[in-house]
Amino acid sequence: MNYSKETVELIVREVLKQLGEVPSKPDGLKLLVLFSGGKLGADEALAQLKELRASGYQITAAFTPSAKRVLGIDWFSSVLPDSEIVTESDVLSPLDFVKDADMIAVPVLTLNTAAKVAFGIADNLMTTLFMQGLLQGKPIIAAKDACDVNHPMCPKSLKSSQVYVNRLQENCKILEKYGVLLVNAADLSREVNQCARQDVRYSANAYLKQQNTDTTIFSERVLSMGSVAEWEGKVLRVSKGTLITSAARDLAYERGIEIVRP
Repeated sequence: MNYSKETVELIVREVLKQLGEVPSKPDGLKLLVLFSGGKLGADEALAQLKELRASGYQITAAFTPSAKRVLGIDWFSSVLPDSEIVTESDVLSPLDFVKDADMIAVPVLTLNTAAKVAFGIADNLMTTLFMQGLLQGKPIIAAKDACDVNHPMCPKSLKSSQVYVNRLQENCKILEKYGVLLVNAADLSREVNQCARQDVRYSANAYLKQQNTDTTIFSERVLSMGSVAEWEGKVLRVSKGTLITSAARDLAYERGIEIVRP
């Protein structure tokens, strides 16, 4: 029986993942990028995506109607002409669409999107795919510039309402609890690369096996379900910058393991 090159590569990658030997290069990794109508940090994030595409990522960009209106598809395709662009009419099955991605990036996380995702609202293409990413345990990295009320570009009038500011900040904290890694737009490429090149299933598990105590601080880039499965204690302390996948959080809950950040 003859298999295509793409099929062989897929089989090899899945076998390596199961063995805990994830390839160290991002070549061929599928990055799903979600765009809404936010502009703050968008140009910087697009430049970051260009770097990721040049290093070997396969990028698919999902545009909401608001993103098409505010940012424009031409804005994206002029920098990444060989990347796929989809809209709501192109995504018939969000579950299957997200399942095909290795990672998800949100170049501009707006206050509106952060609030919707924090409260489980999925009423457009972006929030629906975001939700599916969380449910499927996909690593999600989002640029926080547009939802950071302390950002220099944030309206001063907003900062005068401290109660409302606290609410907006709490939304971001909830996303982090879900396992979303919030970063600066200028650091998007670096953070995606660190996450992708991290041998999550192997090095993280080995680390935990060697230092499995309640006082150990897990400092790897990503805490996966496999890492939690290796933990024998009741408290798992993780560093502030560690991305916790939703699958890892669910397994920890099932096993009565408390995940604590410093």
